[in-house]
Amino acid sequence: MATIADWRTLAASKRESLAAKIPTKWRLPNSVLSQISQSSNVSVLDIPKTCGILTERELELTEKYDATALVEMMVKKEATSHEVTMAFCKRAAIAQQVTNCCTEIMFDEALERAKECDSYLATNDTPMGPVHGLPISLKVTIFILFTIIRWTLYPFAVL
Repeated sequence: MATIADWRTLAASKRESLAAKIPTKWRLPNSVLSQISQSSNVSVLDIPKTCGILTERELELTEKYDATALVEMMVKKEATSHEVTMAFCKRAAIAQQVTNCCTEIMFDEALERAKECDSYLATNDTPMGPVHGLPISLKVTIFILFTIIRWTLYPFAVL
């Protein structure tokens, strides 16, 4: 049976491994992070707009359009899957730093898959499926013995 000290060590290790997956350019400055705590009354809702990590285009993609509109934009080549996925990866990185909401981070895999989706569309001039290149997050809500439950961002070509 694990002790409390073992649990805390394991949790700290997991937090460190997740933090290491956030690119340096996407990390919030200490001036922002030092204002956030469980007991503070600071709202984190405006941080994506004010932190300078997201470009205006990335803010637009992550705030203005729903999933249907994003897929339509990608199919019409008004946006690429890589561009959309990058925007959502950055936003997820910001959310992770202020709320600790992710149990798994797969930004590299998501961006690589987005490139594959863009390549397919460029070569075939047709989408891979109804949700072509759309980045999605998954939350597994069932318990599987001896398995880490995951939340991740990954662009799926088809479901």
